[in-house]
Amino acid sequence: MHFTNAAEKLRIGQPTLSYQMKTLEDEQCKLVFANFESAKEVPSKSFQFECG
Repeated sequence: MHFTNAAEKLRIGQPTLSYQMKTLEDEQCKLVFANFESAKEVPSKSFQFECG
């Protein structure tokens, strides 16, 4: 419901807004994993992340 209201205020379709949000989430996830890969120390605990 919030996406529908936001899309109306932005004067774009709700599917367009949803697609743009999904794209941003995917890009953000790529950045997070790139930072993990470049880290010098890895914590002993393993963490599980789910993207998209």
